[in-house]
Amino acid sequence: MKGIVFTTLQGIVEKVPFRNLLTGMWSRGWFPDVLRLTLTLGLPDGNSLMFKWPSQVKIVVDDVYEKAAYDRFWDVHEGFKVLDVGAYIGVYTLKMAKEAGCQGCVVSVEPEEENFRFLVRNIEINGFDNIIPVRAALSDFEGKGSLFLSVHGSGEHSLLSRSQIKIDVPVYTVDGLMQKLRMDSLDIMKIDVEGAEIQVLKGSNRMLREHRIHRTVIASYHYPNECSEVIHFLTTFNYRAFADKSYVYAFSNQESPDATHFI
Repeated sequence: MKGIVFTTLQGIVEKVPFRNLLTGMWSRGWFPDVLRLTLTLGLPDGNSLMFKWPSQVKIVVDDVYEKAAYDRFWDVHEGFKVLDVGAYIGVYTLKMAKEAGCQGCVVSVEPEEENFRFLVRNIEINGFDNIIPVRAALSDFEGKGSLFLSVHGSGEHSLLSRSQIKIDVPVYTVDGLMQKLRMDSLDIMKIDVEGAEIQVLKGSNRMLREHRIHRTVIASYHYPNECSEVIHFLTTFNYRAFADKSYVYAFSNQESPDATHFI
């Protein structure tokens, strides 16, 4: 009976007009958290994703799978080491873990408590043992920082001051975290941290300078000229960088992407 009721509720809330109404209420902070539903979604690659609805999950899943926003210009191979900065509940993390395989490793970084709880749960329900979840934020300093919580969506929390609601979170640099984990190189670094991407890159100075990060993709649509700012920063380290649809892709001098994409 419980399963029938759950399936019926899931069917009702996924009706487009009702879904849009509730999502709009939730994004404005008008939807009580106690009424949000915990659902499980089957992803295109066979992974399962547990999440609370209403949420921004559909947008993130579309970006990762349908639009291939984070791996449009490269293939992921068995054994890849990946850093997911701003992992949310693990959509990209799960995809990378499956593609990198048991010889690979994904370090998945998410500072917000509920998001991190679902991230860990999603790792567990999919049976991955090649993911290292880290509850922290990454920036250009280490210590304690303030994470400002968005009322517009659980995927929009930021170290940048955007709301009056904030929590203390541990903060690392990429250089410091990789040293702590004894990882000397990364095949892919993905960054989507709601406008604080440059700060994360600044905290990657050593690894960028030594070209120990072979590929990086940065969501760069959070403020005007973010793409240009990110590209300029990466090219100072002799990375080959270009923008495509508000994402910046960069390759170390060890990689050979399709030159027609460069700007």
